[in-house]
Amino acid sequence: MTGGEGVRDALRAVMAAVLVMLLASACSHTPDRKLRPWPPAVRYAPLVHPFRGTELFVDTGAAAARWQRQHGARWLDPITARPQARWMTSPQDLAAVPA
Repeated sequence: MTGGEGVRDALRAVMAAVLVMLLASACSHTPDRKLRPWPPAVRYAPLVHPFRGTELFVDTGAAAARWQRQHGARWLDPITARPQARWMTSPQDLAAVPA
């Protein structure tokens, strides 16, 4: 072994020791909780379904309901007996909504 190899080996050993010490100190460090307290100071309201206990409107004048009546298609009941969304894209659409 030459003198240069011995110096490199010693340097590698020192670098490995420094790396181990840095990792050990990083793992033992307690985080600063001033900016992010634990448990969080924020409390959230419990989630409540907005339509719980309400009865939604079933439009009997919808196209599917009209077609069902005209053709006696009882197989459409799962669709026509449930509330459906209606797109409102203009003031005229809002005027056509039943009370």
